[in-house]
Amino acid sequence: MPCNLIQLILPQEGVLGKNGRMVGVIVVNYNSGDEVLRLVASLHEQTITDIYLVVVDNSSPDGSGEKLRQQLVQAETLLSPVNKGFAAGVNLGIEHLRKKVSPPNYYWILNPDMGLSASALEALLDRAKLTQGIVGSKVLYPLSSDGQVRIWAAGGFVNIDRLDTNMRGNSELDSGQFEQSVSCDYVPGCSLFAPAKVFDEVGLLPEEYFLYFEETDWCLKAARKGYSVTYEPKSVVTHFFLEEKMSEPFVTYYYNRNRRVFFFKHLGLIGKIKLVWTTLFKDLPRARKSLTESPDEGYRTLFRSHVDSCFDFLFMRTGKRGEDS
Repeated sequence: MPCNLIQLILPQEGVLGKNGRMVGVIVVNYNSGDEVLRLVASLHEQTITDIYLVVVDNSSPDGSGEKLRQQLVQAETLLSPVNKGFAAGVNLGIEHLRKKVSPPNYYWILNPDMGLSASALEALLDRAKLTQGIVGSKVLYPLSSDGQVRIWAAGGFVNIDRLDTNMRGNSELDSGQFEQSVSCDYVPGCSLFAPAKVFDEVGLLPEEYFLYFEETDWCLKAARKGYSVTYEPKSVVTHFFLEEKMSEPFVTYYYNRNRRVFFFKHLGLIGKIKLVWTTLFKDLPRARKSLTESPDEGYRTLFRSHVDSCFDFLFMRTGKRGEDS
């Protein structure tokens, strides 16, 4: 895609956006150069363009970070020398934007694999001006081959006692059942919008997760400090998410380890003891048995990730797993 087709009209350094609205858009790249370019193209179509766009490359092995820096000439591409995870990439972008002469009033965190309706940003901004809290979009799956539209998330909810997180509406056909703005426990980090003051007072995203559950943890922390978390259906985005990724060993490890880390952090003493007991005497033996009985290397790699997620939770090893690049 030629870069002249994807350049945003960005304000000059130190110039506040129209009506005082300045949004810092942060995209973390890891081997996703083409997806970033597609996202930037949809950012170009937004009804509000007074933004700072920062792409943070998490030391992509495919060299896409340097390519993006050359192609996105009116955005800023930061090249992190090491990959410390999604939250660390977002935080690097926020800290960079805070140093602007006129730093953003709001931040919008986006995954690279997103498509945006033209009014997605405007709807988030309008809601955040009312609530002064965190706002998330209506997230859809891509249009299916039969023309059906399914929901990826319409806000998220957490049940600490049941050790359950739930993206409302996931995989349901979109028939208008989630067209009301509602309070929720968290919004997915693929499209998370918040005033700068929330990050100032709550802090940056927790980096110990490396991948998955960092936004859930952060939203709960913000709620404890009195900030609202709201689902806004007028902000419609598409998540070009591949479901098969969820069965990859890499995802299996981080999701299962971090799910335990997250709930351990928010449970009371009895709940913490139960979680450790269940992991040690139920989950770990089951995963080790599956590993022993695996019919081929593919299954062995998958169940080894389950075993590792149990061990690393029990030993409270967080951050990036040592074997991951």
